[in-house]
Amino acid sequence: MGNSASAPPPLYPQPAPETLFEPYELVALRNCFTLLAQGPNSTLTADSFRAFPPILPWLSFLDAVCAADPVGDDHCGAFLAVLARCCKASKSDRLQALARLYANAHSGLLSRGAVQALIAHSLAAARVRDSLLDEDVDAAASAASDATLARRMVGVDEWVEWASEQLPTLVHVLPTFLLEFLCAVGRLAEHGHEGALERARADLTVRAAMRPVGEPVLLGASPSVEGKLLSPGAAWLVALAIGPAAEPREWKCLYTSASHGLSMNRFVTHCADYGGPSVLIAATTSGEVFGAYIDSPLKPGDAFFGGRSCFVFQLAPTFHVYRSSAIGNNFCLFSPRLTGQLRGFEYIGGGGVDRLGFGGAVDNLRMSFEKDLHTLHWNNSGLSRDAHPWAAGSLVAGSRSVAVLELYGCGGRDADLVQEERRKVRLSDMEKSVKIDRASGMGALTEQAKQDQFILESAGAHTFYSDQLEKLSLQE
Repeated sequence: MGNSASAPPPLYPQPAPETLFEPYELVALRNCFTLLAQGPNSTLTADSFRAFPPILPWLSFLDAVCAADPVGDDHCGAFLAVLARCCKASKSDRLQALARLYANAHSGLLSRGAVQALIAHSLAAARVRDSLLDEDVDAAASAASDATLARRMVGVDEWVEWASEQLPTLVHVLPTFLLEFLCAVGRLAEHGHEGALERARADLTVRAAMRPVGEPVLLGASPSVEGKLLSPGAAWLVALAIGPAAEPREWKCLYTSASHGLSMNRFVTHCADYGGPSVLIAATTSGEVFGAYIDSPLKPGDAFFGGRSCFVFQLAPTFHVYRSSAIGNNFCLFSPRLTGQLRGFEYIGGGGVDRLGFGGAVDNLRMSFEKDLHTLHWNNSGLSRDAHPWAAGSLVAGSRSVAVLELYGCGGRDADLVQEERRKVRLSDMEKSVKIDRASGMGALTEQAKQDQFILESAGAHTFYSDQLEKLSLQE
């Protein structure tokens, strides 16, 4: 995994690498090289990187620099050329350059261990942390590496194609860390700081640069209610599949069946009116973990909603994303049936079927939750969702029993505020609109009142028993 490569591809991109870096980057990188090589015309050695954090295969990086300067007369230029290839080239070229650092020197192929190391190093870089001895890192890396390898070894081009589709943000993680870290070393060296290599690890500019590709902060619905299914490493993989974030991510567990109870009514109670995208996670009794990214607020009704950035995924036993295809617009369907005393009434806008699903047709969804959310049904292909790229990786189609179901809100504080305000307005308006006709002596409700009761009950504001209104706390 990263010994000296034979006949490597040309590493000098066009135009010359010096023109690809910003002026401040170029100054810092030259300072860094001078510090590492003890002079601008000196060569790098293995000892040059001994104090570096073990987040990259630095000896393979050194081999690439030596291969870029076979004559030995432009060591700093070769150093910049390799950095340009890894950090400033096109996305596919950057992934290829990084993958070659991990590939077998003789075969040029990536083993399962090499892919696992690349994923683990990326997560460690996103955390700006030296240690890789982390069960969460191992679990995330294993899930991703298993998914890429239908056989023991995989070619660099094949892996780049998989990573570009599955984890489009991954291309930013190691290049960002590599460039920012080396620039931090160079800036400190320029000002004569002792221990520049060690101090660069804690440079705040590195942490700031890594925020868009860092792992989400997982928050509980309350101090006593937290999600169980998403580890930080698993959440990071899903976040890489979603794409880079402009701001640090905070994912709030809006609903977990472990605490709130597994039913459509309880799901609606805690998730209604959330004003942003969300991630759904479901663990089955057989140990599989499925999920879906919903790119817009949940919209109850009979029609599909959402956009092409929606996708379904498998998180365990391996990680794989099934993105929207170019065929069809059936992305998400959220059709809760009327509950409580209102069960049996018609939907305000149609007829609910008590279903949450993704892709395919209404009667043949790619992934769906049915029977009051207790059953997950999976199809291996369907309209608007791509099939698995190789048959060996396909899951067994059919039904599973749901053990735990959770929904994480990904819209940040703004989406939380939307939910809070909508609930306040809905509660105020609906309380005024509920009209009970006592004159009949039967407590009969007007049609408008029936609709209002459903909305209130779905929002979790009230529960109705024998047409009597019992107020409940919104925080419950």
